[in-house]
Amino acid sequence: MSTRVMSLRLKEGQAERLNRLARRQPRRPSESLSTILEEALRASEFPLVQFRDTVLGREAYVVGTSTAVWEIAWLAQQYEGDADRIASHLEGPAIKVQAALAYAACYPHEMADALADMAHRAEDLARHLPQPHVFRVDDETP
Repeated sequence: MSTRVMSLRLKEGQAERLNRLARRQPRRPSESLSTILEEALRASEFPLVQFRDTVLGREAYVVGTSTAVWEIAWLAQQYEGDADRIASHLEGPAIKVQAALAYAACYPHEMADALADMAHRAEDLARHLPQPHVFRVDDETP
């Protein structure tokens, strides 16, 4: 990926806050600023998506929910991309599911990575708990 150098004037206190953020990540301040800018641009393009810190790093979530966008992408595989069925499954508005699906479509590699990570976590869990009882929940539950 090519980069472009740009200058930026920070208001008083912002440089120190940026340095603190960079130390926590740990990254260089310029890398942290680049991440902040990318997330702000994405949030501007997809207002129903926000970014949160998780134990796995920064992840895109559906605003007002505890659902990560990759979870919607996973459900889309199960429900053949039907936003209304996904929304019904989640008991939430279809508009939020549609927004998550639009985001996922714009960042397919990001979604593929997250789904692959989820599969590995399931395999790890199976190794640690070798005899789990697996059950399925029927969509038609009363």
